[in-house]
Amino acid sequence: MDEGDFNWACFKAQQAAEHALKGLLYGAGISATGHSILRLLRVLERLELKISEELFTAARLLDRHYIPTSYISAHAVGSPFEFYDELTGREAIKAAD
Repeated sequence: MDEGDFNWACFKAQQAAEHALKGLLYGAGISATGHSILRLLRVLERLELKISEELFTAARLLDRHYIPTSYISAHAVGSPFEFYDELTGREAIKAAD
């Protein structure tokens, strides 16, 4: 993130959280599809795991970064990198942590 790739940092943070949850679900014998971290947490809840509101909040933040960080057509004008800054990148990384 030192070189200004803030949209990339947000996307990779989302991906890290998504894949961590999918790994947990696959380990429990549950097929996990889709990219929504919030939805994956809801599936974990069905296993009677207690999910904190803090994790749900982090999931909502990260889910907002899946499409607009990597698809050039996600914004009416401009490229994804124009809509992200260091603060946003750091928030996403913290949410994925």
